[in-house]
Amino acid sequence: MSRIILFNKLIRRGSRYGTVGLGTFLLDIGILSALLTWTTIPYPLAVALGFFVGVSVNYYISYHWVYAGTVQTFYHGYSFFIIMAVVGILVITLSTTILVEFFYIPIFIARTLMGVAIGIVNFLVNTFFNFRIL
Repeated sequence: MSRIILFNKLIRRGSRYGTVGLGTFLLDIGILSALLTWTTIPYPLAVALGFFVGVSVNYYISYHWVYAGTVQTFYHGYSFFIIMAVVGILVITLSTTILVEFFYIPIFIARTLMGVAIGIVNFLVNTFFNFRIL
């Protein structure tokens, strides 16, 4: 397959992934906001819970739309995905906490910065390793 075709597929898949990612990120931020507003749980736990729900919804939509046609079964892909999600939760929570506590960046800005970085990494890992579809 030519490089141009591969590049075009990567752009199309990346655009779909970005669309899903933005929607599920907004869900994640909504959960974070609700938890911080209406509960007394510590913000790192709220960050982790919001991320886990958002990333789980992201997987479901991505499996059926972004990576449609993969030979990967839903549950096998999800088991790999859960491993990535646990790592993601640790990275997102720790890095957001560091930005808030040591750099005094407001939580929603810190969470957004980390969301962009993790989103790019997750797209690359899912595209080339989990679903192996391009």
